[in-house]
Amino acid sequence: MSSLALYTPVFPQYSETFIYNKLLYQVKNKSDILIICDYSPVKNWETYNKTHNRILKGKVYKGFIDPTHKLSYLLTLFALPLLIFKRPLLCLKALKLLNHLSALEKVKRLSHDFWFLWHKPTTIHFEFGNHYLNRLYLKNLWYPKIICSFRGYDLNYLGLDQADYYTPVWNKADYFHFLGKDLHQRAKTRGFPDNKPYVLISPAIDTHLFKPLDTTNPCTFDDKNPIKLLTVSRLDWKKGYEWALFSMHLLAKQKINFQYSIVGDGPMYEALMYTIHQLDLSNQVKLLGKKAPHDIPTLMNAHHLFIQPSISEGFCNSVIEAQAMQMPVLATDADGLPENIEDGVTGFIIPRRDSEALAEKISWFYHNPLTLTEFGKRGRDRVIKHFTLEKQTEKFCNWYKEIGVL
Repeated sequence: MSSLALYTPVFPQYSETFIYNKLLYQVKNKSDILIICDYSPVKNWETYNKTHNRILKGKVYKGFIDPTHKLSYLLTLFALPLLIFKRPLLCLKALKLLNHLSALEKVKRLSHDFWFLWHKPTTIHFEFGNHYLNRLYLKNLWYPKIICSFRGYDLNYLGLDQADYYTPVWNKADYFHFLGKDLHQRAKTRGFPDNKPYVLISPAIDTHLFKPLDTTNPCTFDDKNPIKLLTVSRLDWKKGYEWALFSMHLLAKQKINFQYSIVGDGPMYEALMYTIHQLDLSNQVKLLGKKAPHDIPTLMNAHHLFIQPSISEGFCNSVIEAQAMQMPVLATDADGLPENIEDGVTGFIIPRRDSEALAEKISWFYHNPLTLTEFGKRGRDRVIKHFTLEKQTEKFCNWYKEIGVL
């Protein structure tokens, strides 16, 4: 029986390096921990460090059902009898608790939750709290402690049309983790009880990987030397890219020489390409696609200013990474972002959907290039003080020990 199982649907996930790093550091600290996921695509592992992958792969247990491979359903027919043989009473109890489902749905549910029942961890930590909604019955199987993390999208817009959407989670989970004060307050507006124990632990990054190269020469910008802007984020509606592009259009009208690189992929690719073309920004704005995590520091070193134009955001690791690379950050006031940077010190907070305000701040840095170094150094100092993996791991370990998990 393992002490702690982390659950996330896909592991590793390109856009969720924080879970990968958290697990890596817990394993290195010899914690009794494993991760359970539905899918673990081979191509996703390829974007991470091979040495680290070898450390983690033995701790990852993926589901059997893969909708893209029909033969995976045959594997379930072999796996479930093994589970029934190993945990007969537990399986019988699970079937009773799932009595409201059809026979086929019961089989699917047990297949998805195979590794939970197989390992019977004393604690299950759902890395995204909404995923506990489909697994509420686990609490009544062997009474594990349940921890739910909330990271942004789960509270910001999921289930907003249902007032009691998270009531079962608030009632059945034992402990809660929020990335910051904003998400905790947002949870309270959605019914989170005052008497439930919770902890605030922010995301963290590898400051050894995200370390700037020495730059002794100050930047100067003119017609031949553009200010280079960067965003690293999924191409998704909540990231507010249209508003950033409108800002670029304003800068172009002001004859400010700039280049704007966007790293990431997602469902908005075609819409953004259309907007770039429509605003006549094809020479200044480039969509670079998805990049491996270890390639991001090199890209950041080649740019001057980081932009996070989100209209909804939990906390955003990329903003921490940029500050670690001594890049000043222009971020909106979306949700938890104001907790991420220090306004006027490591960057600027601007109103979301305010293209003029964003363009104004970019223009200010363009005309005051020496401030890039000042803001950048203060940004890295702040990350070292608050957002290192070592500090986050220590906080989680201390909290886990405090609540009797490890």
